[in-house]
Amino acid sequence: MPEHYPLILLLARTGVRIGEALALKREDLDFPQRLLWVRRTWGRREIGTPKTGKARRVDMSQQLERVLQAHLTLRDAEAVVAGRDSEWLFPTLDGRDKPMPPLEFYKAVWWPLLRRSALRYRKPHALRHTYASLLIQNGESLAYVRDQLGHSSIRMTVDTYGHLVPGANRQAVDRLDDATGRNLYATNPSAAGSEAQEPQPVSPRREYLRTKCSTRMGMSDLRSRSAGTPSGTTLSR
Repeated sequence: MPEHYPLILLLARTGVRIGEALALKREDLDFPQRLLWVRRTWGRREIGTPKTGKARRVDMSQQLERVLQAHLTLRDAEAVVAGRDSEWLFPTLDGRDKPMPPLEFYKAVWWPLLRRSALRYRKPHALRHTYASLLIQNGESLAYVRDQLGHSSIRMTVDTYGHLVPGANRQAVDRLDDATGRNLYATNPSAAGSEAQEPQPVSPRREYLRTKCSTRMGMSDLRSRSAGTPSGTTLSR
């Protein structure tokens, strides 16, 4: 089934959903920038907006770029012979100018492919998970994976693929070793490079003593007045 190789490779190299892949048009491919735009997707019976409600761009690998360019070149040659062509990247198999519906993809492409490959059943969505898992294992950030997959929030990406980050916790604590070096402002510059010295006692400032004595005298006055004793007198025991 070599004629369907471009579609399967696109699923494996971009992580787009099957409905998004089948709804791609020629105009969504930007070969000079090596990216494609996801602007629409298959709903239950018709083409609609993507799941997040907005378009996104997805990076295209060099291998995928070459395969898609060859795919369009072959399509152009077939269009000359047939006298018609389609704006859709993957049109229906009967040659109509319509995108291939997901059910047709399952019946004519996916299920026969699994049988011929002797693989147990799995959904094409598994290619999306494989794509994300390989990116993370190669050291890509979860933020980049989120943008490629079109998740609505980073939380969804973390909840789904966060456990695949290799050695994330160990790397985090190892980075602290480099980040927490000697604080030059926390030591006495004159003592740098010399042996530790005994701490010297520090005398309190005069302003501190004056304020402390005034506070004590004020508290004594307050206690004397509250007991009904004139200020400056002492009580006999």
